[in-house]
Amino acid sequence: MATEKGKKKNSILIIDDDPNVRLIVAETLKEYFNVVEASNGQEGIFKYRNQKFDLIICDLTMPKRNGIELLTEVREYEERNGVKKCPALIISGFLQDHLREISTIELVFTMEKPFDAEDIVTKIKSVFFEIAQEQKAKNAITLKKGDVLIEEGKRENRVFLVTGGKLGVFKSKEGGGEIFLAEIETYEIVGEMSFFLESARTCTVRALEDSVVKIIPGKLFIETLESLPVWFRSIMSTYAKRITGLNERIIELEAKK
Repeated sequence: MATEKGKKKNSILIIDDDPNVRLIVAETLKEYFNVVEASNGQEGIFKYRNQKFDLIICDLTMPKRNGIELLTEVREYEERNGVKKCPALIISGFLQDHLREISTIELVFTMEKPFDAEDIVTKIKSVFFEIAQEQKAKNAITLKKGDVLIEEGKRENRVFLVTGGKLGVFKSKEGGGEIFLAEIETYEIVGEMSFFLESARTCTVRALEDSVVKIIPGKLFIETLESLPVWFRSIMSTYAKRITGLNERIIELEAKK
């Protein structure tokens, strides 16, 4: 778990009324993370609202808001303010008495007391890995052969990276039917044309075989484009217009057959 040189450390908020527990946890984690401490639930809420954290570690039994009350308030704050949910790790010797309450709060992990220093490092590593895997799953779409990924004429704010399989690009013909225009293979992008042209989807994209695609949110795609030099964006926009014109020409030629 050694931090790579120059890589920003994740920040962890430790909330526990027992100073010995805070000391053990903080000393164990400070090599790997930026650590902030709070001695009760109220102080923990205050610090959470004033700094971005990647993980909250808290006890169940604490003064001025117990662990359940604390995390419930954290989730309510995130919901009200549109803030990304911060994962939480409850460390307690009384977990069995509160499992039902804990289960009602999203993105909460648990660990029994007492624990060894090595145990908490392993557990946190496991928590971050599990979150990363869940996020990866949310950002992916699995397609069966014939499934439609993009429907011509519709508007949506996403671009896709093919990470497995093969997709086909199809354009509707006047009078019915469609023309096959191109194959999209692994590690190629699809759906970018609509962004360059600021238009609805110009073609339908279907899976030619079982495939997996990664979702690139439109906002991220646009922000990335805007970070590039103007001349490069102009090249991409020109490319998109020419490809669209070529597709229209292919359709005209097909119609004359």
